[in-house]
Amino acid sequence: MMFTFLVAEGHKVGSSLLEQDQIDTVKGYLATAKERGVEIVLPVDAVVAASFSADAEHVVADADALEDTAFGASGLGLDIGPRTAEIFAEAIRASRTVFWNGPMGVFEMLRGLRIHPIQYGLVGLALAIFFLLLLGLSEHIAFAYAYLAGSIACIGLIGVYLSAVLRSRLRGLGFAAGLGLLYAALYGLLVSEDNALVLGAGLLFVCLAAIMLVTRHVDWYQVGATPAAVPPPLPKH
Repeated sequence: MMFTFLVAEGHKVGSSLLEQDQIDTVKGYLATAKERGVEIVLPVDAVVAASFSADAEHVVADADALEDTAFGASGLGLDIGPRTAEIFAEAIRASRTVFWNGPMGVFEMLRGLRIHPIQYGLVGLALAIFFLLLLGLSEHIAFAYAYLAGSIACIGLIGVYLSAVLRSRLRGLGFAAGLGLLYAALYGLLVSEDNALVLGAGLLFVCLAAIMLVTRHVDWYQVGATPAAVPPPLPKH
């Protein structure tokens, strides 16, 4: 989003991801904001990389000089810079209400982690065992308590496991929190017998729509591509 705004202001952004069809719309936003005295805080610097990969060479450049780096017009803007982070932090601290739209830059390759299929399988197995726990416990205690006990057990297990796999306790807790919300929504469907179908269909639609909107600009071929090997230098004569 930031690069669409920068282009609308007349800056060059190299090969950075932007919405070409929204540039005129953004220009209208900027003009309207200026007329109404509304401040739009835009990045003043950005992290520019040679390619979209975890180990890509990268530098920090001013927002009005993104193509003046060693990468030239092929450089990719992937994140806000340190000065922008300070400016945004100050703006957030001075705000009373904040609507958060998403991460400030690329986060898919933050650590360049490789997840083995066995690890995916173990998490999937833990999710499946939840229903076995629910069936087993509900034969001895009330359904609500059985659901609570089974969900807490599986959420805790997966949260601890992913904290190690993703090498980040925060990420593990984040996944566990999301899973907790999912189980809560599922419980609401189960106890709403008369409206279960329409609620379930609506929830699935919202989830699918969110995924499609968030990933609508993702180049899946580029994400899954393996960086090309650099050929060895020619021998000197």
